[in-house]
Amino acid sequence: MSNDHLYNKRWETVITNRDQIDIVQIITWNDYGESHYIGPIQGDQPNSQAWVDGFNHTAWLDMTTYYANAFKTGSFPEINQDKIYLWSRPHPRDATASSDSVGKPQSYQLMEDAVYAVVMATSPSKVTLSTSPSQSKTFDVPAGVSKLSIPISAGGTMYGKIERDGNVVVELDPDFNFDSNPKTYNYNALAAFAGGDEIQPVDQPVKETSDNNIPSSTMVSSSSVSDAPVQTPSSSVQDLQPTPVPSPPPSSPSPLPSSSPLPSPSPSPCSPEGPGSSPVPNPSPSPIELNLRNNVDARRLKRLHRRSTH
Repeated sequence: MSNDHLYNKRWETVITNRDQIDIVQIITWNDYGESHYIGPIQGDQPNSQAWVDGFNHTAWLDMTTYYANAFKTGSFPEINQDKIYLWSRPHPRDATASSDSVGKPQSYQLMEDAVYAVVMATSPSKVTLSTSPSQSKTFDVPAGVSKLSIPISAGGTMYGKIERDGNVVVELDPDFNFDSNPKTYNYNALAAFAGGDEIQPVDQPVKETSDNNIPSSTMVSSSSVSDAPVQTPSSSVQDLQPTPVPSPPPSSPSPLPSSSPLPSPSPSPCSPEGPGSSPVPNPSPSPIELNLRNNVDARRLKRLHRRSTH
């Protein structure tokens, strides 16, 4: 994960094929021994402190939220906060460690000496990356997600900023040095990130609807990764709405004696009434309720008649 934009590309592939994938499991969440953990560094480690301690990866954890939401919903979330993510290895690929008995990992030759960046921009911006006073590059990025990189040489650092309308909106300058003379080999990565002010979403007007005219919700993608199209789900919320059942026509109930009112029925467990909710008006009695009430009234009248005749 320290090389290229591997984590982002794997997520993009998963999201593109989300209709064929039931679940995503990040099995390397705390795999310190393999150096591709994304969770916080805590608890016991499998004797990996030499290449894990001081190499935070929670930037990738923060990035995971964006891609996980896209996988769940089928639509990339709206970006409402400018962010920049940077990561790089602590020493050059071909450096020689002074006191390492293990040696370099297999296929280390495939790696590049570079600082990798991911930018999430709320609107078009200028992004500047630099690894030394003489090594700097500025990119014009659109709204959305951009994957960038810049070469780094021995003794270099990593720095990035997002500018818009001549103002710096995000700046990231982590404590990092690309060491040309490491004591031990470490092909892990230091990952860092920074975010700007969060933009509050604009409230959309709510349309007035009746009970029998409930609008369906839709997914709206306001940002996208250009090389990772997302397929929207085949079903919509509207497909899951129950068919409205018409209420029976109301009829006038028979008057009850004023001296013996019937108690109001208690709300059922499925009633919307509950703690903190507004009282719900009693609905019109059903034909069954009216028949029951009429029978009760008839019995009461019979009892009164018998008493008066004795």
